Amino acid sequence: MPAENINLYLVNGDPDGLRIATIANWDGKAFAAPRTDLKELLIRKEMGWAGIYFLLGQNDQTGDLTVYIGVAKLVRNRLANHGEKDWTHIVVFVSESLHEGHVKHLEGCVLEEAKKLSRYKVTNDKGSGSPLPEHECANMEVFLSRIRLLLPI
Repeated sequence: MPAENINLYLVNGDPDGLRIATIANWDGKAFAAPRTDLKELLIRKEMGWAGIYFLLGQNDQTGDLTVYIGVAKLVRNRLANHGEKDWTHIVVFVSESLHEGHVKHLEGCVLEEAKKLSRYKVTNDKGSGSPLPEHECANMEVFLSRIRLLLPI
């Protein structure tokens, strides 16, 4: 794996608050925040872009870590509908260059990988997995590699 230059910006100076990660020579952005910072996250211009998001939590009865993996053409609009879901943290990956087909393709890939890894109980099991032309699949593989790199961070 080649070396990477990751920039991690603590929006409020709090390592547990809203954070933004970027990678040199990549047009995507990753956002992470506790649920308590959702309103602050949603007002950011990037939440008007297409993206893939992870709602992370823990099942109160079993103690299992849970994840809901979703996508949206406009992240802000979709996240406003998740108030009823049980989650404590959110991670969002967006890019101005992504479109609906891209994020649906990413969703299918990420759901499949998450189920194989079994680190979290995936609470949604159907991804659209939109087919893309070969050259766009290659571009989404690059985006997936960035998700794999940044998600643990």
